[in-house]
Amino acid sequence: MTIDGNTATDEGGGVLNFDTATFINATITGNTAGGGSGIGLAGLAAATTSVTASVVVENDADDNVQLLSGTTNSFSSGGYNIVGGGNGIAAFAASGGVSGVEFPLADGWRERVPLHQLAPLIVHAIKFGGGYAAATDEAARSVRRLLA
Repeated sequence: MTIDGNTATDEGGGVLNFDTATFINATITGNTAGGGSGIGLAGLAAATTSVTASVVVENDADDNVQLLSGTTNSFSSGGYNIVGGGNGIAAFAASGGVSGVEFPLADGWRERVPLHQLAPLIVHAIKFGGGYAAATDEAARSVRRLLA
């Protein structure tokens, strides 16, 4: 899953979580907000955000994982994450992970996103049809331009 290029006028540019959210193999980058540009967590006792094998970097103002209110830091890491800054990074010390990093993505990564989305889009297009067929076609065109 890729969450990229979103803007919120207040909080939670990529994700604003008040309940339960789980991210596995996700890329959350290039988002902008007044707080919690990558993942904003409400800080409620019932709100939990679990992140495993994901990249959460290069979101605006270096608040990639941000506890927005309250005192409960219920971010949890399954490990193997690359996470930029934010007041929630203490939860990302699990094995195999790196936190507090800047710009770990190689130049040109945005142009390669459709390449990584293509296989899951094909599966969804076969199984569900509809809008997935159009998204698959667009991703395939982007990949062809990338490889030309």
